[in-house]
Amino acid sequence: MGKPLIVTKYLIPGRRADLLRRPRLLDFMHEHVDRKLVLVSAPAGYGKTSLLIEFAHDTDLPVCWYSLDVADRDPRVFAEYLLAAIRHRFPQFGQHAQALLESSERLTDTDALVAVLVNEIYEEIPDYFVLVLDDYHQVNPSEPVNYLLDSLLQRLPENCHVIIASRTIPTLTPRGLALLTARQEVAGLGARELRFTPQEIQELVQQNYHQVLPDEAAQELARQSEGWITGILLSTQTAWKDLLAGVARLRGTGLSVYDYLASEVFAQQAPEVQRFLLATSVLEEMNARRCNALLGIQNADQVLELLEQGNVFIVRYEKEQERWYRYHALFQGFLRQKLAADAPEEATALHLRAAAILEEEGEWDGVFRLYMAAGDLQGAVRVAVRAAQEMYEAGRLETLAQWIDQIPEHALADVPRLIWYRGRVCAETGEWARALELYEQARRGFEQRGEVEAAAQTLVDAGVSLRFLGRLPEAI
Repeated sequence: MGKPLIVTKYLIPGRRADLLRRPRLLDFMHEHVDRKLVLVSAPAGYGKTSLLIEFAHDTDLPVCWYSLDVADRDPRVFAEYLLAAIRHRFPQFGQHAQALLESSERLTDTDALVAVLVNEIYEEIPDYFVLVLDDYHQVNPSEPVNYLLDSLLQRLPENCHVIIASRTIPTLTPRGLALLTARQEVAGLGARELRFTPQEIQELVQQNYHQVLPDEAAQELARQSEGWITGILLSTQTAWKDLLAGVARLRGTGLSVYDYLASEVFAQQAPEVQRFLLATSVLEEMNARRCNALLGIQNADQVLELLEQGNVFIVRYEKEQERWYRYHALFQGFLRQKLAADAPEEATALHLRAAAILEEEGEWDGVFRLYMAAGDLQGAVRVAVRAAQEMYEAGRLETLAQWIDQIPEHALADVPRLIWYRGRVCAETGEWARALELYEQARRGFEQRGEVEAAAQTLVDAGVSLRFLGRLPEAI
């Protein structure tokens, strides 16, 4: 097994007191939860996760929760967290699936894992239950993950029901979603249904801010924001009267409601807090120690607490008995765009400084992303070479392949070790012809550098690929 799993990824988030209960959507979820798959799909900020949290706390059915991020595009990582999510609710579940994962550093037989999971659900979980996959758009580009989930959906016992929240419709496999739809096993909610109505906006303001919003103002805000909940929540950070007047003035300016509202929230912060927000936006997740190191300050814990208390779109969670934070994805995007536009050189410097901090911690995913974002190709290549063996041995083949594929060909040509690892990934996934091409390219690179042993290893690996291609005379 690789790194310890982050428990907060498979814990059901707590229901916040400021969330508005939306009976029309909850009723839909309760009425259609008997379907094999329920899709909740809409752009960011429409309240998908909030709705599923509300449902998870409202239903009598056991709920298994899995919050996804980019790292879960690796099928091995996805499988480990999927199993952990179910086992958290049903502790005795999954002994055979766990043994299968632990028997190999790589997930080489997806069908076998799916078969074991399906059988164990059927044999060991007598209850009807719900599996929630939140933020599935984070892994949707991964074909192996889509194949794993689609295979599972096609074979799940009737007592397991899956709910997927995503900004996009999940790809699954070309026929997978169509088959489920044809069998009437899919129900869904989209942006049209998730938009906040004027009445819901009024109820939200009354509940959280004890203010009465006139019908006309609520209709105007719903029309301008298209019911977008993030825009509505952002707007509650300022005086309603001034804000609504500002929203009304946006007509014909080309400025989006979100840009206006986010700018208003940002502008209200003290200068030192503004600098903190912009600088730390380069981090996917942060704690006081990281922020202090990044900014060269000593009071990051106080600033983070201030932001949390002010509800400035920051989320706190516990990891390794320490307080960690992350920004709401949309607000983080706003901050990053502003940083890049206002201070491009500082943005680059911050990315490089953050990369150095994470490299000391061995957080290779974040380090590689930061170097690439900073345009430091040399740093990204160095980290990929340094971490490649660890990633390969941990079975994180998809992640390793994604890294190498992001490196331009002219730079990759000078790093035969990464070409060799890319070939090994192809071999692990049965792409023998492609692996053979990469091994040959790596061999030439090793020989040019006088790395005789490495070149010899590529010949051994090439022989294995030739054997699987049926070219036995060449393999000898």
